[in-house]
Amino acid sequence: MIVAAATLVLTAAPAAAHTVSGSSPTNFSSEILSVSPSVPGLDLRLLDLGEKVELTNDTGGDIVVLGDDGKPHLRAGNAGTIKSGDTARWSDTRTRWEGPNPPAVRAAPDKRHTVGQWTIAMRAGDRPVVATGRITWVPGPSAAPWLLAALGLFVLTAALGWRRSWGTALAAALAVLTAVDAVHSFASALAAGDSILVTVAKVLGLGFLSTLAWIGGVWAIGRLQGKEELGLLVAGISAFVITMYALGDTSVLGRSQVAYAFPAVAARAAVAVSVGVGLGLVAGIVVVFKRNPGLIKQATEA
Repeated sequence: MIVAAATLVLTAAPAAAHTVSGSSPTNFSSEILSVSPSVPGLDLRLLDLGEKVELTNDTGGDIVVLGDDGKPHLRAGNAGTIKSGDTARWSDTRTRWEGPNPPAVRAAPDKRHTVGQWTIAMRAGDRPVVATGRITWVPGPSAAPWLLAALGLFVLTAALGWRRSWGTALAAALAVLTAVDAVHSFASALAAGDSILVTVAKVLGLGFLSTLAWIGGVWAIGRLQGKEELGLLVAGISAFVITMYALGDTSVLGRSQVAYAFPAVAARAAVAVSVGVGLGLVAGIVVVFKRNPGLIKQATEA
């Protein structure tokens, strides 16, 4: 177990564990304004903060999605054709902002700006259909309150290592950290609109280091309550791994657009908790080991 835990520490790094949908937080908001003419059974929506388009065809006929050149868009369905009863999902550069910030944003980054318009041309049978949308710069919130909250949680959690009943206190903090991080991971993945099975596979597969950290955390909770030495070590490693991934998610604190199944404020709160409690747990466990030098030898021999 020690070897496996050490491997986690050496290989963990701030990564996109909580952006398994592929969408990083941004201040550019993309939205559909209209689909004209209205076609019963044609449902168009944006996913992943505008990076993907999903079209569901229940019209009874074929729908062909066209590219800017007027030819079938090869990424949409089967060479651009979406049969009745099918749903197609594709990446589309037209519906998201790419490149540097436009001049209006650079001049006034704290103000809302419409920075672009987009259109997607389609054919529903013989009828031309056009979806129109816009991309808007939406200034993000200040990250300062969340960083202060994380700092406060760090201090409070680290202080648990000085308590006489440090085992129970650290176990409670670890339970909170593990639960918050797991919910945060799934909420991030659910925003992609995939099925439950695909979502679970993404979270557990692409974020496998986090998964191992959750397992280690759950295992260590009971051992911490009994003040077991190995439980203390595994708890520290699990908290460290979770914190490293949470640090990779801190961009959500200052961005207005977040791919999340819940309101963006919930994502910011989860990151603040994971960073503050995670770092605090690591510090608190270091305090326990320093106050009880014999625990280190016992843990490494276990």
